[in-house]
Amino acid sequence: MKQSIQERMETQIGLTTLYNTLFDLIVTTTETSFETQSTNPTDNMYVVSTDSLRIDVICNDNQYNTITVNIISKFDSNETNIGTVQININGDIDESMHNIPRAVRRTINDYIEAIYEVIDEWINEHTGNTSE
Repeated sequence: MKQSIQERMETQIGLTTLYNTLFDLIVTTTETSFETQSTNPTDNMYVVSTDSLRIDVICNDNQYNTITVNIISKFDSNETNIGTVQININGDIDESMHNIPRAVRRTINDYIEAIYEVIDEWINEHTGNTSE
């Protein structure tokens, strides 16, 4: 194999490993936060379901290496997306929340905080940054 092709392949393997490690980290954080096991309906998605919420953690196979977390309310007969969190391998987090039912507001805020904490630890581990 040509050297440049080998290098390209090794770079992509490294990124894929990093990306799937992040995916596993978010799935595990979700299970821990909601104290329940997830299901795996597709190879790139895990679902945690409670009586009032469903959390979909999706590994987007794209060039931006993002994980999408959809937070879905199950209070009414129609399940409603009440929040989305996008996370990439650089530790950038973009969250969008709307119309969060009061009954689950603290639970969701605690969950989002857990995501921020685990991402901060993960980024520090991969960059060697130990400052707060």
